[in-house]
Amino acid sequence: MNERIDQLELSLIRSGKDNDDSIEIIKDLSWEYIKISEYEKAKIYTDQLLHIAERLQKNELIKEAHFYYGRIYVNFCEYEKALSHYYESMILQKELNDQYGITNIDIEIGNLFYKSNDINRALEHFEQALNRAETNHLEELTGYVLNNLALISFDTKDYDKTLEYLFKALDILKVSDYTLQNATCLLNIGETYLNKKEYSVSKEYIDQSISLFEQLQDSSGICYSCIIKGSYLTEIGAYSEAEKCYQQAYQIALEIDRKDQLVSVYKKLSDFYLIQKDYMNAYEYQKLFLELSNKLFSEENQLKIAKLESIYKVEIKQKEAEIFRLKTEELQKAVNEAETAYKKLEEMQEQMISIEKKNAVLAMAVTANHEINQPLMIIRAAKDLLQINLEDCVTCKDIKLFQKMDNAIQRIQSILSSFSELDNLSFIAYDKNTKMLNLKQINQEE
Repeated sequence: MNERIDQLELSLIRSGKDNDDSIEIIKDLSWEYIKISEYEKAKIYTDQLLHIAERLQKNELIKEAHFYYGRIYVNFCEYEKALSHYYESMILQKELNDQYGITNIDIEIGNLFYKSNDINRALEHFEQALNRAETNHLEELTGYVLNNLALISFDTKDYDKTLEYLFKALDILKVSDYTLQNATCLLNIGETYLNKKEYSVSKEYIDQSISLFEQLQDSSGICYSCIIKGSYLTEIGAYSEAEKCYQQAYQIALEIDRKDQLVSVYKKLSDFYLIQKDYMNAYEYQKLFLELSNKLFSEENQLKIAKLESIYKVEIKQKEAEIFRLKTEELQKAVNEAETAYKKLEEMQEQMISIEKKNAVLAMAVTANHEINQPLMIIRAAKDLLQINLEDCVTCKDIKLFQKMDNAIQRIQSILSSFSELDNLSFIAYDKNTKMLNLKQINQEE
């Protein structure tokens, strides 16, 4: 048993049920069992994870559970179920704007289409994933998708392009220390050199990959490594050792229930026994290969997967339309609120300006009353004294002049008094560039 899993199992017993610690432990256990290809046990913990996450409405954990189901059902070769769970996870990843998660699922969906021999759809998802991984500087996923693009070049026998992808991926994965992806990349390089008939180089990379897979206790990786090493040994004529490698791969594939790897083993064993002129075994394994591969990759299954993808794309478009509608409504609401707030602000500004103007006029009135009234009173007193002194010799013309002086003094006093009594300020044009206060009350009095 894996030491990490032992620790997690013990921690789960101690943590109790349905608390944050136990949920995280269950999530980690699901992933650890997936990593070592114990998919039945992984499914048990993923069932628990999804049940608790849905009850607690934790979308972060719900999306992880659906992603784990996708990995599990791919390895059960139940591709329709796997794709359904990947799409459920993808919807939540997009809602949460999880670029790593979206990219990772695109790669896994690409792998699924690749396994079902739908190369065009596989390429579409791989290219989307590569673009997103490079844009967001996701080195592990960049290496992962380059590795998968290499598989497609390998299938078309473009081995130079395959190696270009693989070495680029290896440079990224070595720097970032992603051991599992590194091991897969090394194995694919070994297989590519094997097909180029460069056997010594091929062996070097195959052995490196086996060492890493064993270090990781990755049964699926060890199984595939045994298949490739068997091919290498067959090519160099070491038939006894090659048969042992194929049989070891066969046993591992049975133990971890990897039907897709069983298909590969059946094909390799059939070809191997044909070379050995053991026609009975060659026929038996060819028969097993055809039965299982037809079951896994039938046209009906491909149509189901294609239909499921169409449904998902429609659902995504509907969700995106709904999100756009909600965002538009929210934006319009925000615009309306901003316009209302702006109008209120304008009104407040106008009120403040009006108050400031009134305060300025009142200050001017106080200043005018203080500064003008005193000399005005002196003028009036001087006029009255002059009028008394000239009383014996005053003429009608003088009386009219004194009356005009009284009227002017009264007018000045009336204007000064009206400044402090104005409730609403208004202005009228004085000349082209100047305005003056509209003192209607004074005009009416006159």
